[in-house]
Amino acid sequence: MLSLATSPKIGAWRKPHLNLTRMKPNYRYYLKVCWVVLMSISLLIILHQLLLKKYNNSPAILPILIDPTILRCIDCPILKGQNVHFASAEEFHFSLNVNVVFYRIDRNPSNDFWVFEHNGEKRAVKRFSTQVADFKGYKVRIPDDPKRFLWEWNRGHLLTCANITMDRKSQNRVIPLSFVHEMASLRDQFVDHNVTLLMFGGTLLGWYRECSFIPHTTDVDFAVLIEEHSDTLNAELTNSKTFRFYWQLGKVDDSYEYSLYRKSRKIDVFYIYILTAGIRLCLTTAALS
Repeated sequence: MLSLATSPKIGAWRKPHLNLTRMKPNYRYYLKVCWVVLMSISLLIILHQLLLKKYNNSPAILPILIDPTILRCIDCPILKGQNVHFASAEEFHFSLNVNVVFYRIDRNPSNDFWVFEHNGEKRAVKRFSTQVADFKGYKVRIPDDPKRFLWEWNRGHLLTCANITMDRKSQNRVIPLSFVHEMASLRDQFVDHNVTLLMFGGTLLGWYRECSFIPHTTDVDFAVLIEEHSDTLNAELTNSKTFRFYWQLGKVDDSYEYSLYRKSRKIDVFYIYILTAGIRLCLTTAALS
């Protein structure tokens, strides 16, 4: 057993002496720490503002007022029990003496349009931006361009295709499926001039029968209503560098049509005329062989 008497000599412990007079504050270090803290706080504030802005601008947060009558005059008085159309991802309730007609929105990110559904009725409207508005004391969202929204809403009844599987020896496509993006671009250009672009001929048949292009078809067929004719649109297409204007046949008031080219694909646009009440007619011009 090791006794204290025979143990190795252990030096006496001495309390360390701090020479405070020689210590100088590291100002550069403290400045760096303060700068990092301030930058971190500033970054958090900016991120918070961005997230808050994104949250407040999201159509999923507030219901969207889509009622045609009210969008034309949002400050006009409403009657007790009046139907008021709203759209949202989830149902909601207002403490107002109105009858809320609720449309559920399907915002599929793979589509360039939103689907609104109510009691089995479906409408499709191209995605649109919204803004916050006050409706009888409640915050709601309304389309940034109500006139454009209503124009598309009135033409937006969503139809379904038959999706029939056709028995063909060859499924090789002349027109690639990606060409629908070019068709959508042309549609948007027509809508900018309040002209409805209608699928027509073989393009309409392919969509309705098999939800696609007919594989062996070589061109795309569209039609427009004579009452929506736009000289401004025609002039724009004639000088377009995106859709090359190929030719025009007939007269605007009689059997008019024209053709465009985009990515080596021909697009024919025919005019539909009013024959009598409820009956329309499309006259085409064809070359004799």
